[in-house]
Amino acid sequence: MKKISVILIAICIFNFMLGSVNSAYANTKDEEDRIEGYEDGMKWGELAGYIAGEKDRVNSRRSNWEQAYKEEAKDIVKEYNLDKQSYAYRSKFRERFEEGFKIGYLDAYRGYASDNKASATIIGEEMGRYFGELLGANHGRNDYYNNLKSDWKRNLPTETNIIDEYKLRNDTKEYSDAFLKAFKIGYEEEYLYSYRITNYEIQSAPNQAALNLGKEEGQVAGEAYAMMDYIQGKSNNWLRSFNELELQNSLLNRYELFREELQYKVGFINGFKDGFQSAYTAYYQGFNAEVGERNINYKIMSMHEDMIEFEDRMVHFIHGEENVEKNITAQLYVPAGTFYTETYVALQKEEMSSAINNETLIPVTKIYDMKVINNVNSLQLRKPLTLTFKYYGSYRGGIYQLIDSKWRYVYSEIEDGVIKTEIPSGFYNGGRYAVFIDEDYVELMDIHTHWANRELYTFLRRGYIQGDKDKKYNPDQSMTRGELLLLLSKIQGWNTSNDTRNADKFEDFNNFGIYTKTIDYAVSKGYIDGYDDKSFKPNNPITYIELEEIMKKILDNDNFAWETIAEKMLYERYARSNSRLGKDKFATKGEVVYMLHELIK
Repeated sequence: MKKISVILIAICIFNFMLGSVNSAYANTKDEEDRIEGYEDGMKWGELAGYIAGEKDRVNSRRSNWEQAYKEEAKDIVKEYNLDKQSYAYRSKFRERFEEGFKIGYLDAYRGYASDNKASATIIGEEMGRYFGELLGANHGRNDYYNNLKSDWKRNLPTETNIIDEYKLRNDTKEYSDAFLKAFKIGYEEEYLYSYRITNYEIQSAPNQAALNLGKEEGQVAGEAYAMMDYIQGKSNNWLRSFNELELQNSLLNRYELFREELQYKVGFINGFKDGFQSAYTAYYQGFNAEVGERNINYKIMSMHEDMIEFEDRMVHFIHGEENVEKNITAQLYVPAGTFYTETYVALQKEEMSSAINNETLIPVTKIYDMKVINNVNSLQLRKPLTLTFKYYGSYRGGIYQLIDSKWRYVYSEIEDGVIKTEIPSGFYNGGRYAVFIDEDYVELMDIHTHWANRELYTFLRRGYIQGDKDKKYNPDQSMTRGELLLLLSKIQGWNTSNDTRNADKFEDFNNFGIYTKTIDYAVSKGYIDGYDDKSFKPNNPITYIELEEIMKKILDNDNFAWETIAEKMLYERYARSNSRLGKDKFATKGEVVYMLHELIK
């Protein structure tokens, strides 16, 4: 307590005598940090040293403050949070901590009263160095600002002045001698340091400001470009995006750097790149993690009416500010009584592959994956499900399902900002869906009012059927034998070849035209054959009985009967088939399309 009182009294005397000097010094942040670092370092050093010395004394160990300090200094940054302090604070703290540690250790080990002479010397060194550093720091900074050459001896007080200024004649010789010696050392060291650090701060301030500003702007741009790249399905590559930004508008023009000095330009650009790279990478990876989290989207469903939704997050950058918008982009509606067993259903989102198997399709959404989570990963649906996406695009948009690595259109309806499709009842094991726009298909004028309009439009969008020169399909006309085989070939993806030896046997071979390869394939598989007169007649209308026999072979099902299709037409579409007049009548295009759609849906 005596030692602390002496220090406090000395500090008060000094502050009173050097009021104006101290006031000017305290106005500078670095000077304040050094003072605070000095005081804290001494305070905590003494405490740590006292505890270490007391331990060694109680345990009868040999006095060795240097060894004890080495052990204590290992964790000094962590223990005293020095990594969060300024350089000025850290340097003084560490320097004075060692001195304080020595004092505290020796006081504890030997006892403060047992060696007054040593204590007076130590305190004199301590106080002399402290006051010498304060004055040296002030003189060093003043000399720099006054454009004077660095010379620490220029304003160094004489010993007589120091003795008079700090009332050293009133203290012991040991204290006075130690004070004078330490004062000069502290003055010299701090004068040189302050002179040099002031020069560094003034020279580096503009460059540091440019670096910091550039980094801030780079971080904003990096986040924005990471968002755009992620939405567009691009890979995580900050350099590619930075180069794209530069091509759009160079940093020199974008931030009017042509007005600045060269050093500022270089600092800003370097800072911008650093900020862009770190923010872009962190933001892009953050989106990956966030999508993964949102894809943990499972809901248990049973007999009750229910719905599972996917909430998407969009980030906008307006005038450099981030704005987050949340939207329900996809939802699956399950009517009551669709299934009874409690089952987890998942709705998840994934990236759209850049390699789309149809060049005419323009992707509008990401891929949404429906999963059934049970022991067989499937369900028997007693009622249709409704899958809906948010959509404000062209009427040419449609929902597609990925089947056998190909996107296949499913009948879709567009209304009030959404597009939806029906997942039919029956066996369902999930599926992957997305919305595309097809700008290539040609609309048909005569199918939308037909009783089989959904099936006809679906086949049109899938590329299975097309119209004539008048943009008509004529769905109520009879389907010919050649048209049936061409349609089956497109649906089933027949692997036809240029080898037409099976078709060549018919006498009217030269009249087959576009049907040649499909006739050859169908004949080779035994699906169909020609007439007794060795002709095939591809332009002859096909009868219901011929259609039935062909479908039995294609489906490998002898139980297939046209009557089943005719009955379904009547009760679901209120359409009466001409087969009621006899199966030797001709099947229409609309009937055949309806049949095939029902068989493959």
